[in-house]
Amino acid sequence: MRAKTALALLSPAIAIIFVFMAIPLLIALIYSFATADTYGGVTWPPSVSAYVQMLFTQDFDGSLIFTPSYLLIVWRSIYLATLATVLSLAVGFPVAWYIVCQPASRRRLLLTLVTLPFWINTLIRTYC
Repeated sequence: MRAKTALALLSPAIAIIFVFMAIPLLIALIYSFATADTYGGVTWPPSVSAYVQMLFTQDFDGSLIFTPSYLLIVWRSIYLATLATVLSLAVGFPVAWYIVCQPASRRRLLLTLVTLPFWINTLIRTYC
């Protein structure tokens, strides 16, 4: 019974994630295989020419030469995202634990101090 209740409570969140994340990603993946049209649209049938153009350079004799520049950019982006995530977790969890271990009156002050930079950033962006 408890598992059914948990699934029932999670199902709206899972549905929202599926509708607003998975479906647009699937649409973008399908469109990435379409052929570019003259005026900016896409035409069918699907092809892999965009991926071939991204990964290979055509030589003077028509042969294709592999160029890893885009792959290096993708791997560097994945590395930086992983590093940022790990550093955020390494700093965030000890700070959160410290805040949780404080009395309730001090906890409010510490949470305000943690969220204050976000408020200031929003204020600056609003006035600029």
